[in-house]
Amino acid sequence: MRPREVSVITGSRFRVGNERYQIHNVRTPRPRLGECVMERLRGRRSRSALRRILSRGEIRIVPTGQVSPLGDKVARVYVNGQSVRRKLIDARAALPRRSESFNPWCISLRKPPA
Repeated sequence: MRPREVSVITGSRFRVGNERYQIHNVRTPRPRLGECVMERLRGRRSRSALRRILSRGEIRIVPTGQVSPLGDKVARVYVNGQSVRRKLIDARAALPRRSESFNPWCISLRKPPA
């Protein structure tokens, strides 16, 4: 698939035609509905990073068979054979998905839940 067929929604979600995809096992800040200013700023940077990464070559989407809570198909995504997940993490635009429930992008004086 070519980059011009893709429309980026957030740092980990994108659309191809009528299909929406979530990149497997990655967590990115939200650009619009973030809990704090820092999350929204980082969310815009993350969305730009995904747009840049996807624009650099042939895109291959491998659905996992899972569906995200937002109804997106969860997929492993590759550009020129390289993992988009790994590229987002290396660019510091995303974190590996873990089970923690606190928001790592919003600064707080409270301790995160144990």
